[in-house]
Amino acid sequence: MRVSLRRLSPVLAGVCCLWSVTVFAQDDSSVHTVAPAEDTKMPSGWSSTVDTSDSLADGTDLARSLQFVPGIYVRRQSSFGQPAFATVRGSNARQVSVSLDGQRLTTPFGPGFDLGTFATAGITSIEVHRGGPGVFRGSGALSGALNLQTKTRKEPGWSTQATTLGGSWQTLGVSGAADLATKRTAASLNAEYWQSEGDFDFVDDQGTSQTRINNDSQSVAALGTVEHRFNRASRVKATVNYQRSGRGIAGPAEFQNTFDEARLDEERVFGTLRLDQRDVIDTESFILDLNQHGGAQAKFVDYANPNTVLGSGEFASRTNFLSVSGGAGALGFVPAIDSILQLDLDVRYEDLLVDERGPNANQIVTDRTTLGGALSEELMLLDERVRLNAGVRIESVQGEFEDVGVLPAAGAIVAPIEWLSFKANVARTFRAPDFDELYLNIESLRGNPDLDSERAVVWDAGVIVGSEDYNLETAYFEGHVSSSIEFVPVSSFVIEATNLRGVTNRGVEALANARPLKPLVFTAGYTFTHSRAEELPNVQTPNQPEHRGFARAEWQILSGFKAVRLLSINVQTTGQTQTNLDRFGNLTNPAYAMVDAGLAYKPVDWAKLSFNAYNLGDERSVVDGLQRPLPGRSFYGSLTLMAGQ
Repeated sequence: MRVSLRRLSPVLAGVCCLWSVTVFAQDDSSVHTVAPAEDTKMPSGWSSTVDTSDSLADGTDLARSLQFVPGIYVRRQSSFGQPAFATVRGSNARQVSVSLDGQRLTTPFGPGFDLGTFATAGITSIEVHRGGPGVFRGSGALSGALNLQTKTRKEPGWSTQATTLGGSWQTLGVSGAADLATKRTAASLNAEYWQSEGDFDFVDDQGTSQTRINNDSQSVAALGTVEHRFNRASRVKATVNYQRSGRGIAGPAEFQNTFDEARLDEERVFGTLRLDQRDVIDTESFILDLNQHGGAQAKFVDYANPNTVLGSGEFASRTNFLSVSGGAGALGFVPAIDSILQLDLDVRYEDLLVDERGPNANQIVTDRTTLGGALSEELMLLDERVRLNAGVRIESVQGEFEDVGVLPAAGAIVAPIEWLSFKANVARTFRAPDFDELYLNIESLRGNPDLDSERAVVWDAGVIVGSEDYNLETAYFEGHVSSSIEFVPVSSFVIEATNLRGVTNRGVEALANARPLKPLVFTAGYTFTHSRAEELPNVQTPNQPEHRGFARAEWQILSGFKAVRLLSINVQTTGQTQTNLDRFGNLTNPAYAMVDAGLAYKPVDWAKLSFNAYNLGDERSVVDGLQRPLPGRSFYGSLTLMAGQ
């Protein structure tokens, strides 16, 4: 976990253009697009839903699914099974909260929530909220929020599915899923295992051929979901997620031998429980729904490196982390004035124990309690052509570090005609420092117990035009973060968590979809991000390309051959302009575009073959935030068997 902090570390360029084509046979699966969605708690917000159900079969992870969402930038650490982090609208990964079925997945240490190593088993989609969702998602959602979703079968019956995967870097994987549903009860069980050797060849800045070493990863995971409907108005849903993983921690290209035996092992158990009760009060003048929810997470991390950076001998650490949360909500509707009222109350307790062994042995023992409450109202006017919403959240952080945040938010939707709507939002958000930002003390990295919380004012405005088959969504966004926290050099040997004066992020994001025929969909997206710290107003902040985008097409056609149930071909390109790797713009990552392709063949209803290739151009000039090379061309193939009724 200590090493994960070293992943912390984009300037001007042109616009990238991207293209893809996919051919699908008409079957039970749908065309995969980035679909605009509505956040029921903040309907004027900018939200999308991303399908992740085939991630393992396609040789991808949860992070890769997000690269087709405007406003989202994914920073990869290395090959399959290694860390990847998502940022929203110029933020850093710490400023994005991540939840599973609405319950927070807390990350006490590291540069943010790692979507690259989190198992895909049972995760069917990701809700992406861009802007200022902190009033409902809580502290940490400074610029956006992700909600990983699970689901159960809706109709009575059963189904099973098994997938095997093989590919580059000696990658192997297997997964299985089983779903069973009766009239009132549904259950789903998912499991997966994958491993990857991960080592690949690259050429360093001096033109020397090298091999990436200690880049392996392994993971085993299971996720179970049970949902029961007591009656038409009441239901309960429970989810349990377990994951155990281990991986090598590869060092920077020039210090590979220093990390050739560094290891990180993680084990996590996370559970959620939610009870929904509709129409608790149901009269002509007032309707009331209630919900209660809770979650618990236990996470254990072991890190060891016998060759530390400063040559001071072996360093090892053991981290035990516990998080428990609970809350309740109420939603009321007043028909006479078309008003929706919402009240949410929640509490989260976090406990951390870190034992560090080595020349500079250290122990961290701390806990934190976060209390929050949010009240909001949505008012619908002029036959719902105008929708106004406003809310406020008060959140108190209690423990060794204490702070209180007051987070107001307001938004509006104006839809003068059916195919045209305008959205605008403004919100204040905040994020308390993570435990490592406060208390870290390893080698040359130091936390700072005197840090202030990050606070931001964010706003956006845009338009959605078109119908279900043809639509364009575009928005201007802006955010001003005060007391931004970064690890910066404070001496020749020490990097310390520090409050900067502020960071301003502004830009434009656009998403267009066109469906000229029912089985044919074209999608394109583009994001411009201008991100600057007050200390360095002329330098784009690290790991934030100014321009990035994509374009793709997907085509489903009915097959006329009895031996072919599905035949699909896809080609797509993703790319971005030059980015900075350090705060001063001295180190840069060049502009690039990567071409991917795939093939899927379904000869019978119960079997499907998939083949995917990534980075067909073998682009090897790209590095991560610490100048560690990313892999070149890679290939993955899978076989999926299905049964059910």
